[in-house]
Amino acid sequence: MWTNNAYARYTHWNTHMPGHVQGCVAMATGHSAGLWDVLSCTNKEKYICKHLAEGAALTPAPPTTATPNCTDGWIKMQSRGICYKIFPEASEKRKTWYEARDYCRAIGGDLVSIHSGADLLRTYNNIYNHWPNQYWIGLSAPDPDTGYVWSDRSPVNFQDWKDGEPNNKNNAELCVEVERVYWDNILLWSDVPCEKYNNWICQIHAGVTPKPAPDPVTPEYNTTSDGWLEWNGAQ
Repeated sequence: MWTNNAYARYTHWNTHMPGHVQGCVAMATGHSAGLWDVLSCTNKEKYICKHLAEGAALTPAPPTTATPNCTDGWIKMQSRGICYKIFPEASEKRKTWYEARDYCRAIGGDLVSIHSGADLLRTYNNIYNHWPNQYWIGLSAPDPDTGYVWSDRSPVNFQDWKDGEPNNKNNAELCVEVERVYWDNILLWSDVPCEKYNNWICQIHAGVTPKPAPDPVTPEYNTTSDGWLEWNGAQ
């Protein structure tokens, strides 16, 4: 995030950057000129200032409008104009990542995207009151060669991975869940198989009324009295 609190919609990282270490960004010179590195914010480095060009006029501030509210049961994400809702479901009602994404889109939103530590802390404070620990968020890597993307197509400008994550174990972990860590009062991210059944968190633009939830999908198989699954005449 830039110092004016704007999201970074363009990046130019050096090799192995930004990694998972927090810090401040410096632009390299020499043979790596123009590439960005993450350094300790306490380092003493050269710097570049900016100011308004001579004769340039500031754009007048737009007229203020009332902040849209969230529908009952949804929570405002203060840093952005969205509302989110936590879906802690019984085990038989949990969803795969794709099912959760489709559910959120069917009601007019998407799986939640997280863009700052403040977003993450607020989400944690509200998840704290719910029992299940793991929840789908909108981050996934549909193409491992190009990295992670948010399902709402917002920029990936903040990450908060658990130690050793993401590791794409057995090349089968391409979707991201957040897990509540009680002793640290935080939510940490892990990559897991997209087919895992999880709880989930939806987001929707503030002021938008969610559509009715879609009807549950009826499974194409039957369960026999002795516990076997029967599909197309086969068990």
